[in-house]
Amino acid sequence: MENVAKDKTRTVYKACRNIILVLIPSEVLLFYVKEWVWLFIGGLFLVLALIMTITYGKLLEGNIPHYRPGKGFWFYRLSPRGKRIRLTVSQCIMLLTIIVCWVLEYQIWYATAASVAGIYYVQFTLKRRIKQHTAMDGHSLLELEQRGLINLDEMVVGFYQDSTSWSRAPYDSKVFVITTDRLKMVRLKTSSEVEQYEIRLNDIMGLHIFNSGKYSGEKVITMKLVDGIILHLYLVGGSYQGSPEQFISSLLKALDQVKLNSGAMPEVSGKIMVSRSTDSSASDGSARSATPR
Repeated sequence: MENVAKDKTRTVYKACRNIILVLIPSEVLLFYVKEWVWLFIGGLFLVLALIMTITYGKLLEGNIPHYRPGKGFWFYRLSPRGKRIRLTVSQCIMLLTIIVCWVLEYQIWYATAASVAGIYYVQFTLKRRIKQHTAMDGHSLLELEQRGLINLDEMVVGFYQDSTSWSRAPYDSKVFVITTDRLKMVRLKTSSEVEQYEIRLNDIMGLHIFNSGKYSGEKVITMKLVDGIILHLYLVGGSYQGSPEQFISSLLKALDQVKLNSGAMPEVSGKIMVSRSTDSSASDGSARSATPR
């Protein structure tokens, strides 16, 4: 009896399918399939845009998520090899986008050009700088010591520099140094003049990271300190030896270590940022409100 019922069901299904194929031309059916597919994709992008808009609005209001050691920022907590694997997955998605657009015959050349450019950028910029990132080299360590930016007894656990060399660093380029308990932000004004902003890692209470720039290659680190000050650090990734992704990984490790070891809520320090600019007229208030960019 069950086999007979299944056979009747198959017969009815085939009959309905044949009627639909006869009444509705295949071109019309394909047209409606395309429209529904792109309607779904458009709705998905709309939801993502709304989420990003709401998140950015909260950041502007100073509503930054409280940092929890070992939680969140899963991509930056991966090993360099793990990051490159995830980027390979994104390249496969771009390739799949090209295939879908060609099959559906929709925005073929635009999707192809954008996806190919994205695949190229990921392969020869993002992956390359993650692989070639230099945490700290002897020359940079010597430069930092000679300029008085770090002490001889300080251990550097993370380093990032916009440019490839100190001698040819462009105006307003940045250097970020992570020690075991501090984050030092250096702005190169001239070959002999710098500005330094220094904060304790334990004073960082909120942290948010989002992408910016072409193909999300630039990173923006937003931090909220215990006294309510909000800092924005812009990492452009202009050097293959300086990977924003790897620097952020070092920052997260240092934060985890400090937060787990302290265990207590830090007190608000009277002066958490120090300016070492050669221009002595800069006041403490101006140094505290400056945002390295």
